[in-house]
Amino acid sequence: MDERRINQTNLQLKMKRNCFILVLILLSFGCKKAILETGDILISKIKTKSEYAAPIFLENNVEGKIYLNGQKIEFVNGVYELKNAGFYSMVFENADTVQFVLIDEERGQSEWGLKKWTPAKQEEYIADAELNYIFPKTFIQGIAFPVVLKEKKWSTSTLSFFNCTINEIDTFSIKRGIGSCNVFNPNSNTIQLKTFNSSKTIECSLSNAVHQVISEDIETPKTFARNSILHITNDIEITGDGKLEIEEGTLIVLDEGVTVTHSAPLIFKGTANNPILVTCTNGDKYFGGFVSNNESASVSAAHAFFTRFGYNTGTVYDYGHAHRQALFKSKNINLSFENCYFIDSPGQVFYPENCELDLNACIVQRTKTGGQLNNSTVTIDNSYFSDFPNDNSIYLDEDNDAIYVNASDVKFSNSMFMYTKDDGIDTGGSGGGTVEINSCRIEACFHEGVSMSSKNLVVKSHSIRNTIISNCQQGVELGYSSPNHKVSIVNCTFQDNYIGIRYGDNYEDDVDGRMQVSGSVFYNNEKSYWNMVHQIWAAKSSNLIIDNTNEFNNNEL
Repeated sequence: MDERRINQTNLQLKMKRNCFILVLILLSFGCKKAILETGDILISKIKTKSEYAAPIFLENNVEGKIYLNGQKIEFVNGVYELKNAGFYSMVFENADTVQFVLIDEERGQSEWGLKKWTPAKQEEYIADAELNYIFPKTFIQGIAFPVVLKEKKWSTSTLSFFNCTINEIDTFSIKRGIGSCNVFNPNSNTIQLKTFNSSKTIECSLSNAVHQVISEDIETPKTFARNSILHITNDIEITGDGKLEIEEGTLIVLDEGVTVTHSAPLIFKGTANNPILVTCTNGDKYFGGFVSNNESASVSAAHAFFTRFGYNTGTVYDYGHAHRQALFKSKNINLSFENCYFIDSPGQVFYPENCELDLNACIVQRTKTGGQLNNSTVTIDNSYFSDFPNDNSIYLDEDNDAIYVNASDVKFSNSMFMYTKDDGIDTGGSGGGTVEINSCRIEACFHEGVSMSSKNLVVKSHSIRNTIISNCQQGVELGYSSPNHKVSIVNCTFQDNYIGIRYGDNYEDDVDGRMQVSGSVFYNNEKSYWNMVHQIWAAKSSNLIIDNTNEFNNNEL
């Protein structure tokens, strides 16, 4: 979700806090009420291009037949109840047409003209596939111990949905062949995992390594041997000469809220058979993160778990759409992650500024957001983003995107972005950039699968190819946009969405970008595409080009 949503939310909060005063002022000056009208409304009183709060009860006081979105209204005792938020065209028998919008009280203007949408729960589907069980090999008492399950032949076409039980007590979900959990305070050397067709006992051992306490800044290069235990007790700085190498199997535990600032390289050298674990000392608390402060820094990580981070908020940690500390807040550096796992955090994962960031075969799950990319060059391949901040059906208005792109050049490929309370990939904002999405799967988003925006005359290019977008309120939206914003969608599948393609914005800003859709399939959406610009209450037909598409079982509105 872009900055307009933040402004809108702040405005709503202020209106609520000052509601009584506003009502008195409005009444004293005889002004129109600030709140939307609801309840019983005479049909003859509905004005075109008007907005109401759902639900409303239409009272019939006109002659002749009345059609609402193409369907004849059948009144009961002269009244028709209209429950759902959305965009409505009411046509009278004399051919007059009235357009109006119902706004859902919970969702507000951020979903102008849209039906309230909650992603459908995916039914269990069990594929005959082998699983990899990925976990650190050692632990210490009191920490959260992470476990990842992943199909051995995982790809964006993986279909498996099922549950896994931990020690016959807790349960977590495998979605599209991947799932993760934290086992709190392991008290034995085994953890029992049961899936649909197997029972797996994973063995881990209580580490007997000496705890190396780090409480002072690091100013010289250090290498920590395999299977070490590092305990960072307070905020420290790793200076320009303090290159830090961490060998396989190392446990790094940071006290609650602790942040490491570094101007030197950080190298996490885990292996598939002996990953590194970075977590909080206390299993139900959170550490802070890692902050780089100059170009001599870098981050390189392989086969590493990062969990229980993002403690801080407010003051210097109030940045980006998440307003919460990032695990890696970086400026002007290179970051590289391969086979890394970022799970269970109230914060965001990445916040690069003018960086180069590469992710390959990584998993991000149950964080506030995967992160915000700022003026950076980024590649994300063969990776999995899910559950922002969870996968339940409760709506949140906290910008829980899988990824937010701000003025960056990004290549997404062979990756999944799923179960978000906001957008899968939000490429909005005022800056330019090139975004390529190829061979990905995006699904189960409360708002857009891919949200695209731009301002003024900024130059922006987006392409989406060979990608499946499903179970979202709007599959792809080109909202407020520059005339120099171009979008190309080729060979994509839109399935089980409320709206497949949306041209237009929920806010009253200029929408001037161009979007061309070709060679794509629309299946079982309530509406294949919707061209509607709030600012003018009309379509911009020449700005959305649909060519050579196939549509099946779409329930057009």
